[in-house]
Amino acid sequence: MNYPLISEYVEGIKAAEDNFDELSYLRPVLGDDGLPVMTSGNFAVVFKMRDERDGRLYAVKCFTKEQEGRAEAYHQITEELKDVDSPYLVSLRYLEKELFVDTDQTDETEFPVLQMDWIEGKTLDKYLRENLDDKYALEMLAYRFSQLAQWLIPQPFAHGDLKPDNILVREDGSLVLVDYDGMYVPSMKGQKARELGSPDFRHPLRTENDFDEHIDDFPIISILLSLKTISLNPLLVNKYGTSDKLLFSVNDYRCISESIVVSEIKLFLAEEDSRNIMSIFLLCLTLKIIPVSFLKCLCVYFEGLNNEQYDSLSNELKEIISKAVVGDKVAQKSLGYKYYYGEGLSQDYTKAIYWYKASATHAYPVALYNIGICYQQGTGVTQSYTEAFKWFLRAAEKGDADAQYNVGVYYKNSKYGIGVDYKESFRWLKEAIKQGNESAQNRIEDIYGDIALNGIMNDFIINIGTSEIFKSFKLLAEQGNQYGQYNLGLCYWRGLGTECNRNEALKWYKLSADQGHKKSKSEIKEWGNCWFDGNKATYSKNRKALFNISTYGDYQIMDGTEEIGSYVCCDLGSETDYSYLDKIIIPPSVRTIGHSPFNKYLSEIICYSPYYVVDNNTLYTKDKKRLIQCFAKTEEFVVPNGVQFIDDHAFYGCKSKRITIAKTVKRMGINPFIEMDNDSNTLQIISYSPKFVIENDALYEDRKKLISYWGTDETFSVPNGINEIGEYAFFNSKLKTINMPDTIDSIGDCAFGWCFSLEQVLAPSNSAEKFKKIMDEYKDLIKIEN
Repeated sequence: MNYPLISEYVEGIKAAEDNFDELSYLRPVLGDDGLPVMTSGNFAVVFKMRDERDGRLYAVKCFTKEQEGRAEAYHQITEELKDVDSPYLVSLRYLEKELFVDTDQTDETEFPVLQMDWIEGKTLDKYLRENLDDKYALEMLAYRFSQLAQWLIPQPFAHGDLKPDNILVREDGSLVLVDYDGMYVPSMKGQKARELGSPDFRHPLRTENDFDEHIDDFPIISILLSLKTISLNPLLVNKYGTSDKLLFSVNDYRCISESIVVSEIKLFLAEEDSRNIMSIFLLCLTLKIIPVSFLKCLCVYFEGLNNEQYDSLSNELKEIISKAVVGDKVAQKSLGYKYYYGEGLSQDYTKAIYWYKASATHAYPVALYNIGICYQQGTGVTQSYTEAFKWFLRAAEKGDADAQYNVGVYYKNSKYGIGVDYKESFRWLKEAIKQGNESAQNRIEDIYGDIALNGIMNDFIINIGTSEIFKSFKLLAEQGNQYGQYNLGLCYWRGLGTECNRNEALKWYKLSADQGHKKSKSEIKEWGNCWFDGNKATYSKNRKALFNISTYGDYQIMDGTEEIGSYVCCDLGSETDYSYLDKIIIPPSVRTIGHSPFNKYLSEIICYSPYYVVDNNTLYTKDKKRLIQCFAKTEEFVVPNGVQFIDDHAFYGCKSKRITIAKTVKRMGINPFIEMDNDSNTLQIISYSPKFVIENDALYEDRKKLISYWGTDETFSVPNGINEIGEYAFFNSKLKTINMPDTIDSIGDCAFGWCFSLEQVLAPSNSAEKFKKIMDEYKDLIKIEN
């Protein structure tokens, strides 16, 4: 029978839901190139598939060459192994006529497949070569294989093609056998072998008539002897190994007395287990089998312990070891703990890290945290704060209080090389306090002082509280600290945690400047060109430009003012620190007004300027072509026909629940609907402008740029074809997941600002590198779709 080409299988697998019979619930996992993830060999190609129902991963094997007796053999193998419960084997199902493939190779259209559990891991050969510098990992590999050998040899079945490529090493170091094409099970007794295995791993005298439970004996002892020798001298791999063999080749087996490899191995036979394995290797070369009575001699000593030392361990510890070796995650964590604290075994941080990492592949928070401690202390391993922080952060995200405390400390202190981020530090320390970590409160107190010393506050004032920061600055300032004096001046200037007082601010600036503080000198120079209106507002020296308003209640802008800047009322601080400006009066002299000048608590605007008009609590230019800021309180607000420009953040603080955009609107500023104040979970925007489109609670320009999103769902998918995400586009949304198309080329500043619920931004695999660049500020949120 002929079979499809691999390329034809790929096309069939792409439409798995239509082409599978029983397995129609499987979907191919795609790689970065957009094609199904697969591996191929001489007789088959294997695809990585995901079960749509529960997310489990499977391997689906499709055959490319005929093998006599394959179908019957797999039925027998499946039947014999169905009751065998072992971590060394995977479950499998053979399905006839399962996959439809449109092929030119045969008239047949339906072909058999083999379904197996998908194993995430590396081939033994690849794992070995990647760990040649890790002596402990090599020793554990040899030990684990000796355990597999002692389990497999007495079994009534045999793998049939035992070699490094058919042995996978999972992330936690445990081993599993794959590729059962040449397997022997008792129901096959008397049959001939379907394949003989690789020459460099099979007995040199094996023929197709050698087909029984002993066919694995020789490859087992050959691999075990190689692994044990390599653990003693890793350089031998590069000296004798190749891409398809470890140390031995078929020529060594045929003339063992003249083998250079054997001669060199004899130099490393000082250990008892090495000598035992070499003896059994020579015995098996003669007999073709390993007598069951020799099984105990296959043992590689655990962690360098001899039999007597191993026997002296407690039964509890022996049980932990036996479970940990075959992949029990709880046991692996416990074994790491034993090494970390030296309980029953010698204290060894290198071994503790090994076992904690094995356990940590399944994210045990305590294991993750303890790996971080090992790297932080550098006892037995190279001290690395970067590595320590990586593991602390993983543990913190899983809820470990001690790890959360450590992450907070790392973000606070520059000595760790992580980068000082007080906002992150404060967040993690607060999490630790919630979990009962008492030390975290002291660290938070330190942060207030650090903020004063470094003058970094704008982004996290809301989290920490301006009154606390003001106290910290004042304490340092009164002690004569120039940084505290500068920041105390800043507090007085901006009304942070205290009343706005320009004269008091300048007093502290001058004290700081006298000590040489450059920023204070700059502030004095800059604000020396300003005029202050009784501490309520800041104007230019000639009193023609309004820079800032810091007052409560009503404010009459001075007559003679020609320019009002953008955002002149700053909403900084906690809610009790806001500058509530209730009513603003604009004089007739004003000729220019910037974007969204007033805060959202404004209740009334009175305008006498001939260049501007107020209508329905909305500020426009006189010709009503530009909408500057809207404070409408009506249920619905209609942008008047004739308006061509809507400013940045124009509806900030607007209480309307429904906004209608006129057909005349040609330009829209940065997220005009940011932080509307309508006390409702729903906002409806209707657009009649041909340039702006509303779809799924989002505003787009020319179907190319996403300007604003205001929906309440947890997931949002940006439509394909959108090239740009605008500034503040998702600001303060409640989204947890955002799906991005590969058409996105740029993302504006603060696009995901205050998105505290956001867990992930899913980017297409074929655009992974691009998204890592354009989302540098939010790179931790990026998840690549498979």
